[in-house]
Amino acid sequence: MNPVLSISDLRARLRGPDPHAFVIDGLSLQVGRGEVVALVGESGSGKTMTAYSVLRLLPSAIQLVGGEILLGGQDVVGMEARQLREVRGTLASIIFQEPMTSLNPLMTIERQIAEMLLTHGKTTRQTAPARVIELLELVRMPDARTRARQYPHSLSGGLRQRAMIALALACEPQILIADEPTTALDVTIQQQVMKLLLDLRDQLGMAILLITHDLGVVAEVADRVAVMYAGRIVEEGPVVDLLEAPRHPYTAGLLACLPDVAEAGGRLVEIPGLPPKPGSIREGCRFAPRCPSATDLCTRVSPETRIEAGRAIACHHPRMPA
Repeated sequence: MNPVLSISDLRARLRGPDPHAFVIDGLSLQVGRGEVVALVGESGSGKTMTAYSVLRLLPSAIQLVGGEILLGGQDVVGMEARQLREVRGTLASIIFQEPMTSLNPLMTIERQIAEMLLTHGKTTRQTAPARVIELLELVRMPDARTRARQYPHSLSGGLRQRAMIALALACEPQILIADEPTTALDVTIQQQVMKLLLDLRDQLGMAILLITHDLGVVAEVADRVAVMYAGRIVEEGPVVDLLEAPRHPYTAGLLACLPDVAEAGGRLVEIPGLPPKPGSIREGCRFAPRCPSATDLCTRVSPETRIEAGRAIACHHPRMPA
């Protein structure tokens, strides 16, 4: 089966005099129909820029300089503006971290969703109101008819996120990109939103690319996990295998940072240092300055990605499987 999303050797860098200031450097990733793939890593690892690249929404300070992004078999990288407008919302949609900054504060929820439907020819002005209510009910918006007539500021954070999801699903995309969709919500609402996304995945058959730093969420919802560091994927594999037996030292470090209930009151483990700035490391493994297993080889030679038993690992000294 052909993947819904296929990214091959993608590169994006900061505009400016430094040709090595990559924020995404040789990234390859696939997402199959109905699959949930989580892209995880620390802030600054390139997760969100990868998500924005899929829909060509990168900020002006960053430019794509190589690679291929196929959505439903169509190459997004070479698309003109008109084609991009057709793709956004129909082949792929995105949910941003904070819906209040994504929803138009001057338009009612109904008008915003209806505008998306009308733009893509999914309804008429006569049938749009009814379709909007259907979409709000699909995302379990309580009292959908009343909420549809309200403005974003009148809704709670959880309800705004449901409205954003309804907007993203309006044109029945093949893949939904969820960029930290629960970060701004309290724990109870986070669980409701993630369950909603999984139920919609099952109901609609769409794929989900989940951008997150929360490995607890990943363990509950993802089928596969790709771990990203300094613009590169350093480990990828099935969620259970990767979380139970991480092979890359960075993955192991992220998991060690999670609070351990069995050691309540103890000090949290942390990865020393900070991720490198784009272009600051030209040779070797970018995680080497922070890696407890680094050798001279790691500082001189960038590791190739190798496939072992269904796991992709970019490390000279991977942890041995149990």
